[in-house]
Amino acid sequence: MMRASTKRVRIGLLACAIVAAGLSLASSPAKDIFGGPNSGPTNFVTVRDGTQIAVNVRMPKPYIKGHRYPAIIDMSGYVGGSSTGPTLPGELGGPSAPLAEDDRQLTDYYNSHYVTVHMSLRGTGCSQGEFDLFSHASALDGYDVIEWMARQSWSNGKVGIEGHSYSGITGFLVGATRPPHLVAMTVSGLIDDIYRQQAYPGGVANDGFPLLWTVGIRNAYDILGAQAQPLLRSDPSDPQQEAVREQCIKNIATHTRTVGQDPIVQGATGQTDNDWYRSRSLITYVKDIKVPIIITGAYQDEQTSARGPAHLWEQIQGVPKRLVLSNGDHDTNNPCCGPRELVYDRLAWMDHWMRGDDTVARALGVAGAIKQRTSVRVLWEVHDTAGRMTTNEVTDYRTFPIPNATWKRYYFASNGLLTTVAPGANGGSDMYFSGTKRQAWNFELSNAGGPSTAYTAGTPLTTADAPDQLTYISAPFQRAAAFVGPVTANLWLSSLATDTEMFVQVIDQAPDGARSYLQRGLLKASHRAIDWARSDCLVPATSTRASCVTSGGSPNKNMFMYRPWRPDTDPQMITPGTPYNYLIEIWPIGWIIRPGHRLVVTVQAPPASDSIFIYVPSTIPTINTILHDAAHPSYITLPFVPAPSRLGPAIACGDMTAVRCVANPQG
Repeated sequence: MMRASTKRVRIGLLACAIVAAGLSLASSPAKDIFGGPNSGPTNFVTVRDGTQIAVNVRMPKPYIKGHRYPAIIDMSGYVGGSSTGPTLPGELGGPSAPLAEDDRQLTDYYNSHYVTVHMSLRGTGCSQGEFDLFSHASALDGYDVIEWMARQSWSNGKVGIEGHSYSGITGFLVGATRPPHLVAMTVSGLIDDIYRQQAYPGGVANDGFPLLWTVGIRNAYDILGAQAQPLLRSDPSDPQQEAVREQCIKNIATHTRTVGQDPIVQGATGQTDNDWYRSRSLITYVKDIKVPIIITGAYQDEQTSARGPAHLWEQIQGVPKRLVLSNGDHDTNNPCCGPRELVYDRLAWMDHWMRGDDTVARALGVAGAIKQRTSVRVLWEVHDTAGRMTTNEVTDYRTFPIPNATWKRYYFASNGLLTTVAPGANGGSDMYFSGTKRQAWNFELSNAGGPSTAYTAGTPLTTADAPDQLTYISAPFQRAAAFVGPVTANLWLSSLATDTEMFVQVIDQAPDGARSYLQRGLLKASHRAIDWARSDCLVPATSTRASCVTSGGSPNKNMFMYRPWRPDTDPQMITPGTPYNYLIEIWPIGWIIRPGHRLVVTVQAPPASDSIFIYVPSTIPTINTILHDAAHPSYITLPFVPAPSRLGPAIACGDMTAVRCVANPQG
């Protein structure tokens, strides 16, 4: 929800969905918004409960008066329908990076063919009301605004939702209300489950980005980018805008927030799932998406992470849907900033369903794919070239997980080996000290000018006799190999404590020892319980999705579970010294292992810094033991697919977009 690239950190598009119910503009008289008395940066729509929502309607260029256009809407709790000017420093006469970039990019992106509508969520910017994050009330506002848009003189009755991160999540919620005039959606940066993907991944407390965004970023961008402007800007020569300014000031005075609905309060009330998280999680409403939708996601997304996009896409049923995946950070999926192959894929989708025009799709080579019921595109090795993102190769698939992928196990073995051979009766075990808070994932800092040369941010608090991390390394790959999709780790582990937390990383090691950190997964031992009926499984031989339970309701042991679903409501302590089998979900990855490279898996306690996730331990430091014998095989499972045949040269350490690369590991 905040923009961060390998060279700089700045805010990206975090808007959300939408608002209004066939009602009328509060401004009067009600003429065409373009060129009439209602023109200007901010106007208001009154929704079903009487709340005024700030909107900004912009016409295509050139605009043909009397022509009817399709429209795209994007909703924001930052600026949205409440501002088109600079940030607060700019308003005061100083230098300013315009927060309206998000608004401009939407207008420019759809410039010549669409009306674009920006709106401020209730309780933010110049909109009235009580702010309630990802609430049903805001989703109904979106329904109402879409229906209002469809009745305007400039509208041909077709409305689409566009959104990334904040706006993508809200847009998804609005789409689930099924506005009659909604035709298509393009969304990215999605969180499928606020508890499991953000607040407590694997049951481990994350007090990093969720708090940073809730307390700082969202409020700062709403106040500095929206509320401050009408308070500071005055133009007596424009009576229309002076009236809007006065109304905005009145609306700001109505802003409220119920403390009990605050995300921080919910996170502080306990470490288990609850109704607040469920009522605001997209997975709760996914069955109600009933229009064509394209979802994009990045594996290294440092803000919303990689879990949501593919999971939501899989659960959508009965409508055309497309999934585009790549390596990258949060902004890789932002229409303002991503690679051409991703940005224009989204535009091609909307043009196809909104306008019946495949010009962009043909130029991009996706015209056939977007006409299919389901389609998936993987962008391989997105990297930075002369300041822009470039893709090494693309591969198209029919669905996800990838059909007929080879799900291959790599077993932990003695002497730190990772092998495809299952352990025998004389296997072994390895101990590690679980408690040191290493830094593990911070590509924003480690790649800020090239590869990192430091393995950790600080000296481990252990000795060689008590390592705080176990490392398993495969033999070199003889030829290029590719895997894409969800990954799982099966650990047989015993602990000397009654609870412990595990952090598993998947790494690529180059012949010179440089390590690229690809993905990770977490689990708190007391949250190990699995609900088989709600988990995701497939038939191993074909990668066909299947139920994880038999017709009688018992676990189906013939299926491969690639995404366990955990109740996270009744933690159960473990018995010290007793081995337990832990199935750890590792978020999706897409990666090509080049010849001579090795696969590496590490196990440790959750680090202090995982990019901008910060894990706060709730278990005591202890000694954990990983077993790897015939009765207790520990391994990871990866979905291998044929490697692209037209790969370019290998990407240098530190140049792969958002992939942390350590040039000289020292531990």
